[in-house]
Amino acid sequence: MHFKQSRGMQTTHNSSLWPKMMRTGLCAFMLTAIQPQLSGLYAQNVTVTLSMRNATVEQVLDQIEKKTDYTFVASDRTVDLNRKVSLNVQSLSLEETLKQLFAGTNVSYKIVNNQIILSKAQASQQKRITGKVIDKNGEPIIGANVVVKGTTNGTITDIDGNFSLEAPGNAQLSISFIGYEAQEVAINNRSQLSITLGEDSQALDEVLVVAYGTQKVRSVTGAMGKLDAEEMADIPVPNIANKMQGKFAGVSITQANGEPNAGMAIRIRGAASINGGNAPLIVVDGFPITTNNGTGLEQISPEEIENITILKDAASAALYGSRAANGVILVTTKSGKAGKTSVDFSAYLGAAQVSKRGRPDVMNAQEFAQFKKEYYEDAAKYEGYTGGVPECYQNPSAVQDGTDWLSMAATKHFA
Repeated sequence: MHFKQSRGMQTTHNSSLWPKMMRTGLCAFMLTAIQPQLSGLYAQNVTVTLSMRNATVEQVLDQIEKKTDYTFVASDRTVDLNRKVSLNVQSLSLEETLKQLFAGTNVSYKIVNNQIILSKAQASQQKRITGKVIDKNGEPIIGANVVVKGTTNGTITDIDGNFSLEAPGNAQLSISFIGYEAQEVAINNRSQLSITLGEDSQALDEVLVVAYGTQKVRSVTGAMGKLDAEEMADIPVPNIANKMQGKFAGVSITQANGEPNAGMAIRIRGAASINGGNAPLIVVDGFPITTNNGTGLEQISPEEIENITILKDAASAALYGSRAANGVILVTTKSGKAGKTSVDFSAYLGAAQVSKRGRPDVMNAQEFAQFKKEYYEDAAKYEGYTGGVPECYQNPSAVQDGTDWLSMAATKHFA
């Protein structure tokens, strides 16, 4: 680092040298006029790679001097060279590197030839800024945050939506409030501002099905989850309960047992009763449904469902009473919509067959009649049985093969 100060110069005049000095001065003036532009272009082309942690500004500048052809000059003692900084740049231009180094400070720099002159930037004049924050209906927004961008200087609006703070005339104000879209407003040397915030409809206008109707997200405070038809479309299973598996936090969905057509067991936040049932209440389009086997969701085609909402906490009991002790599953089916006619088609085909390997070798009807005949004959011969052979088993050769019920039950089935 170098610290330089300007010194006066004494000059003498020589009439014989005056024309020569005029020509030299003209050339020097032209070079001086274009030199800042050339220096700036050169600084943009010079790149710096540097990684320093918890180092002083002076140490960082020393490293930049070693890696470039530039020399730093402090024009006064107001630059804090002992400030601790951390800098990590990879092939970044010299100007961008300096911007990062002095970001958030009052240090400015100027590139002249191969020298970079550091000085204290002149602070922008502060002025009192007043204003009012309202919504699109003209109602004041109470408690909105008003902050000077890039600083910690800020305030909040009062009960009438008014605010007041000190800020430079060329600064920007950042205004934000929950449920409204944040805005940035340039002061432009104005002292009075009127700011209108628009509602953030993206999050607050989403509709959830609750109880026997619908509410917007902004009105819902209970614990609930929602699953739309678009999210279920890519899951190729015919049972809606299977599509719900893993989609809701705190909801367990398992196969109840191995019986044919057995339903799924759904538990919301675990089992709630030891002796009583633990199945949740199913409400389809506002009508509660109950079944003796399964949950009732098996009766609904997944293609007919618009969305599913699960109410998990005790707030559902206020809507459905004791039946909602185990939670509520609200199902909304699709309905007609205004506009262009649209026809959707979907199909599902599944095949099931018991493997032939490992099947028991069973007797047909003729073999069974022969077995029974021999049984009764042996009983009469060795056990003293006197009832004789029943008439249906006396002539096995006359019995047809009959129906192979096992093969019929285990044949390939399509669903």
